[in-house]
This record gives sequence, C-alpha cells and structure tokens, in this order.
Amino acid sequence: MLKRFIFDLDGTLLDYDFSEGEKYLKSVLGKDYDRFHSSLQSYLDKYERTERKYEVDKLCHYLTSEMGIRITPEILNNWLDANTNGNNTPKYGVVETLDELKRDGKSLVVLTNWFSREQIPRLDKAGIIDYFDEIITGDIVLKPHKESYMVAKGEFDPSECVVIGDNLNFDYVIPKSLGMHSVLIDEGDVYHYTIPKVKNLRKLKKTLGGIYGE
Repeated sequence: MLKRFIFDLDGTLLDYDFSEGEKYLKSVLGKDYDRFHSSLQSYLDKYERTERKYEVDKLCHYLTSEMGIRITPEILNNWLDANTNGNNTPKYGVVETLDELKRDGKSLVVLTNWFSREQIPRLDKAGIIDYFDEIITGDIVLKPHKESYMVAKGEFDPSECVVIGDNLNFDYVIPKSLGMHSVLIDEGDVYHYTIPKVKNLRKLKKTLGGIYGE
C-alpha cells in the first residue's frame, strides 16, 4: 500500500509563470539577457549533475565563470523573489487530488530542484502549502542524486512511496531504480512508453490501481 506521495513542483503542481522574474533580469542584464535566458537550463543541468545542492554564492560563481555574465547574490535573490509574483494557480485537478489523498491519510511531500526562497512562497500563494508534510528544495539536496529521494521518502520504505512528476529521468527512471513507484505527468502524450503516466492528477488514483490502498 502506498503511504508517501512525493510530488515534483513545476509542471506537476503549478504551471510555469516566470514572467516577473524575466522582467527583472532584462532590467539588470540588458543586452546579456537573451544569451543568459537561452542557455541557462543547460548550465543548470550540468550543475545539478555535479553538485549535491544549490548554494547562492556557489551558483553565482558558477554561472558567472561559465557564462561570462556577472551574476551576483543580490541579482539571484531578487530574481527568485520576482518569480514568486507570477501566476501561482495550481494545475488542473491538483487541489481535488491533494484533498482526496489527505482524506485517505496519505503523507504528501514536495521534492523540487530549486531554491526554497522561491518555491515555498509560490506554494503558499497557490493555496496548497498546507497539504504537505515536508517541502524539500534544491538548497537541501538535488535530484537526480540518490540522497534526494532518500530524504523525500523519510521513514517510509521505498515500496510505500510514489514519485509523481513530469521529468522522465528525475521523476520516473531514477525513483524506479531505487524501488519506488513512479507516475509520469505527460500532458502532451510525448512519451510513448508502456509506463504509468497521466495527463493530469485527476487520473492518478485510477492509474495506481491496486497498489494505492485504502
């Protein structure tokens, strides 16, 4: 029986809306903004593969040296704060699903690869923060490192845990290799594999079937 539900955040619980953060970066980076924005994710992917957690000073030094664009702790923190002011509406079916899981006595956790300074206020503004027993952010430990999933499972056995998210590697392949259950969020039906996947969270309980438990 499943007891611990471990949710990714962006693309799973909340839609992406970082328009306010983009406005801020444009104002401080000027002509360097387009280059920073277009290549940022590839640099973050590299950081996440080699580092165990996000640290403001370390990330600023890394981005500055790798990208050749000066990113200070002040810029990073102001950017994170600006991102909390976007549209923080839960995705379709999220509130109803979280309600149902809590009524069924499940333990709910968020496991997200970004800073608590941004992610916790976004969950709060979305009105769903109180559903979660823990919020584990990238400044604690990073996916895809094994430690992140071990922290997220808490005192539960891996077989009692399910990871739900929209990243095939982080939220499906690696949790499965650790003995956890996984469900992939695949809104666009991109992944043509015979794996547990849903277009929205309202399909979650049905997809889990007999392992859900009561």
